[in-house]
Amino acid sequence: MSFEVCGQRFVLRPACECRLCEQVERERRARLEHLSRSLRRQGLEDGRYAGMRLDTWRGRDACAEAAMTRLRAYFTEVRRGTRNWLYLYGGYGLGKTHLGVAALKHLCLDRRWESLLLRWSQYCSRIQQSWHDPDAASESQLWGRAAESDLLVCDDIDKRGASEWALGKLFELIDHRYLRQLPTVLIANRSLEALPAFWNRNEPMRDLATAIVSRIVGQLAAAIEFAGPDRRFPPP
Repeated sequence: MSFEVCGQRFVLRPACECRLCEQVERERRARLEHLSRSLRRQGLEDGRYAGMRLDTWRGRDACAEAAMTRLRAYFTEVRRGTRNWLYLYGGYGLGKTHLGVAALKHLCLDRRWESLLLRWSQYCSRIQQSWHDPDAASESQLWGRAAESDLLVCDDIDKRGASEWALGKLFELIDHRYLRQLPTVLIANRSLEALPAFWNRNEPMRDLATAIVSRIVGQLAAAIEFAGPDRRFPPP
């Protein structure tokens, strides 16, 4: 294709296919490096989090193996859209956080999704800190990251009895991601059926709890129960 500008003729030639492939590869590597830096900034390559990967999961019993099987099935089905939430629940020391973080790392790098691990009580504390500390991240910044990340893993949503304020914040986050149909992994000790009773302090909290559970169920792809003895204790 040729054209003339101010008496000068120019010729457009299609870009070499190999150069296009090189550009695509550069963009892919840049995206992966960006996502890897994001994982490091969150501390997910340090301490105990560093070992929370799919290849380090060693199921000690049939329940643990079943959890991994269902998680891998979730990987093949999850996408942006309907029914893309995962609920991991059960007692202490059974690997819920391990598999939740492993899922985050896998989907972050495999799907190229911006991913965020959120510990619920820590998130609430950081919001409260932002009210008094001008150097801390603002509430709107904290909210924006949690609400809009391609994948959110929210840990310990029922670690302690929530205040009405904290439960309201959880509802806001759940409702936003429910409406946007954004992939979300929730981790708790209690089953979905047990959450309303746990949060049942007054009528407003009952309403919030019911609304939260309703939205989780409406977007849920799978609920995986973890059972057995606490693995943090050495076997007898």
